[in-house]
Amino acid sequence: MAAATNAVQGAEAATEAVLARLHQPAVLRGQFVQSRQIQGFRRPVESSGDFVVARNRGLVWHTLKPFESTLSVNRERLRVTNGSGGTGTTLDARREPMLRTLNDILQSVVIADVAALERSFTLQAKAVGAEGWEMALQPKDAALRARFSAITLAGDAHVQNVLLQEASGDVTTVRFLQQQEDTQLTDAEAGKLQ
Repeated sequence: MAAATNAVQGAEAATEAVLARLHQPAVLRGQFVQSRQIQGFRRPVESSGDFVVARNRGLVWHTLKPFESTLSVNRERLRVTNGSGGTGTTLDARREPMLRTLNDILQSVVIADVAALERSFTLQAKAVGAEGWEMALQPKDAALRARFSAITLAGDAHVQNVLLQEASGDVTTVRFLQQQEDTQLTDAEAGKLQ
């Protein structure tokens, strides 16, 4: 019993150490480089662009390469538009219950919102060096395990790297660059999240 209590306290202390290193801005903007290795394909699919995430509002993921598209995610819907602004797909979270969970997880992963992540994942966190940290996420429920086998986050004041291991065997890595904190969205960004 004492060993189990010590393990829980150690895990909580590690998570607190990570939280102490993380900044929690209202708005975070930056660039991303993503690589997705799909089972059966020799070369990964690579993409890059910019993003903005607003705490409690949503995420805008603007892909510039290899082709332009925008993914806008909030608690109520997910919308994908092509480079010319035409709407390609809109999914309503009221009709797709799992969509709300996935939307929350996507936003929480980008900003390492530990409280939100703990609702869906078992976390193992550790401090790395003077300012860094790593966090391994294991899905708690069967629906998420059917999608992800594991997620690993690493960073410092912000998430710098994400590794998504899907149950299908596909692996996605995302690097975040040139991140900047802000207190509010621009009007254009807010419009994409409505």
